Formats: sequence, C-alpha cells, structure tokens
Amino acid sequence: MEQHVSSDTKLQLVQMIRAENQENRMKMQSRQRLLNYGYVEPEYFTETEKTVRPFFGLRLRLGLSFLLFLAFFYLDHSNTKIGYIGAKEIQTAINKEVDINTIDFIENFTYTLSDKEE
Repeated sequence: MEQHVSSDTKLQLVQMIRAENQENRMKMQSRQRLLNYGYVEPEYFTETEKTVRPFFGLRLRLGLSFLLFLAFFYLDHSNTKIGYIGAKEIQTAINKEVDINTIDFIENFTYTLSDKEE
C-alpha cells in the first residue's frame, strides 16, 4: 500500500539532506586541512563568514608594513632613536652579510645531489 507524503514533508527532507551534506563536506575539508597542513580551522566559522572578508589578512599585513615603513622614515628623517635603535642601525642590520657556513645545523642536511658520500 502506498502512503502519501506531502510536498512540505518532502521539501523538509530535501533541506535536511542538503544541510547534512554541507556539514559533512565541511568536516571532510577540515580533516583534509589537518592532514595537509597540520592544523584544524575552527568549525564554528561558516562559509559565509569566510567570504565576507577574504583579504583581511593581506590588508592587515600591508597596513602593518606601511606603518613600519612610516616609522623607519620618521626615524631616518628626524635622526631620532627609539631606545638604542635608529635608522642607521636598521640599515646595517639589513645590509649585514651572513656566512652560510656559520650556521651550525647546515652540516646535518643530507645532500642528495652529489654522487660522493661523506
């Protein structure tokens, strides 16, 4: 015997199935990110919240770098120091050459490009 199911009930069932499907996809994506990147993004963020501000991190880094540049420009222009650090000290730290052999862990790397074994 066939039982009649109303269209509202069918619509609710379809909506529930779609919601469960979306939830399962989000769980799978977070598990995949955990396997690929080693961290889990909190699941309380929904997809709509992520798309509201997609470039927030980039804007934050650009703003911070601009502020640091303005601070350096101010230090250079006014010849002042913050503590012991001035524009000249920053320039010498940037231009300082580092010898790669002084890094003590460099000998622990395995080199696969050479044919001879050490």
